[in-house]
Amino acid sequence: MSDVQLGNKHASFKPLLNKYTYHFGVASCILVIGSFSYLIWLQKNRRKREIVLFTRYPAFGVTKTRLVPELGSVGASVAQTYMTEHILSTLKDLPVACHSLDVTVQYNGGTREDILYWLERRTKGMNIDFKPQKGEGLGVKLKNAVKESFSKGHDYVIVIGGDIPGISKEILLEAVTHLNTSADMVLGKAADGGYYLVGFSKLATRYIDDIFSDISWGTSEVFSQQVLQAQQLGAKLGILTTVLQDVDNPEDLCVFEKYVGVSIQNLKHPRWSIVIPTVNEGENIERTLLNLVQRCSSTTKLAEIIISDGGSTDNTVEKIKGFIATSPVPVKLIHSDPGRGIQLRAGAEQAVGEYLLFLHGDTTVPKGFDKLAEQCLLKPGNVAGAFLFDLDIFHQDKCPETDQDSSWFKLKMKWIVSITRWRGRRRELPFGDQGLFMRRKTYEQVGGFQPLYLMEDYIMVKKLHLIGHVVIADGDPVITSSRRWRTRGLIKTTGLNQLIILAYTLGVHPNTLARWYYGDRLKKTS
Repeated sequence: MSDVQLGNKHASFKPLLNKYTYHFGVASCILVIGSFSYLIWLQKNRRKREIVLFTRYPAFGVTKTRLVPELGSVGASVAQTYMTEHILSTLKDLPVACHSLDVTVQYNGGTREDILYWLERRTKGMNIDFKPQKGEGLGVKLKNAVKESFSKGHDYVIVIGGDIPGISKEILLEAVTHLNTSADMVLGKAADGGYYLVGFSKLATRYIDDIFSDISWGTSEVFSQQVLQAQQLGAKLGILTTVLQDVDNPEDLCVFEKYVGVSIQNLKHPRWSIVIPTVNEGENIERTLLNLVQRCSSTTKLAEIIISDGGSTDNTVEKIKGFIATSPVPVKLIHSDPGRGIQLRAGAEQAVGEYLLFLHGDTTVPKGFDKLAEQCLLKPGNVAGAFLFDLDIFHQDKCPETDQDSSWFKLKMKWIVSITRWRGRRRELPFGDQGLFMRRKTYEQVGGFQPLYLMEDYIMVKKLHLIGHVVIADGDPVITSSRRWRTRGLIKTTGLNQLIILAYTLGVHPNTLARWYYGDRLKKTS
């Protein structure tokens, strides 16, 4: 076949190729335009919902005053904190099953800065806003909240109280179903004659100004009066199948225990469980234990001291048993596989206190440490804390060999102390040798210490950051042994620590890092 004939044959395909290319391009454009148009239509026609949570900023003597005779002003405030956080956790699960969900926390008391400090980290990832309640009296506040929601373009709005820990995702979805089908108003009845939930579709705009009128708020007639008012105004009312109990009075506290999972005893008389991991701490453990007993505000504040031993081969266990024989507080000795994270987790599983303090076996706590830590945790938003850092080299009574240390070594240790304090205060990154403490509920919420040989404290603090602040307690510092730097030197100890943190952030598994750090001293992890 000649070149001319071949060229003519190829040329005959060009019109056909151009035809199919043209049609393919047109079809692609139609598909893209159609897809965008559908997405725009879907966005416009997607029904936007809002849940408004009415709550109060926890303040001693102001919050949940009817619970004060039973719990005290501090316990009542903590109960309010727990309930609001519990309900927000429920709401955080809702967007999975309920698209286009907005949440607004309408609060009474405190400033916006107070509320953000308390709840902003805990609600990260939610489409949420925080606003003060508007108006005088509950009826006016409810009306204003509903009207404001409609003004923002929501098709449905549901208002719930911050003291109903039994409210669940299923109950909220039932309310949405009512408003999405047959009702323009929905109520959830409370066991005391009030209601724990009220919701409206946008069709309720015609009667919303009057729906909360003539209600005897705070009485057992609230629900029946609200139903009658809805009927008189021609509302299409749906009533939820579940009756719930709000937590207002001491007799309601069993509901709090059931849903929040914190005992009334721990609210009334919170005590500390102290967990200490040990491996060959015979030189320090007796002094550490004695220090705990002597420096707490009262031995009645200590529920127990738990020593989680990872297989000591020196006289650690004998010294612990000797201390147990004369200790004025309960001391438990448990045996665990080695590895600080593994040992801490094993100890925490045995703890019974409301507060947990995780302490290294060579660390000395400050005087009144339990009060300092408890005061730190009472501020809403502070989910955990640690003590100010210091080294024994600057306290001759704790470290007699400091006279033998050079001025250059002491200068380097001052630098370590300064950097550690800055990291704890400015970046909220204290480490385990500063004595991490938190509530039991918080420990459980973040999943506890990971059963690892290394990085357990860093990982714990990072998880805590997801729900709140990790702060440094006021008062004197903990005093930690400087033996690591004396034995290994500054560059090897601190430099290796920073290298390991960097490697972890780049994705290296903590157990691999532990083998780098400990070398032959570490058993191979399973």
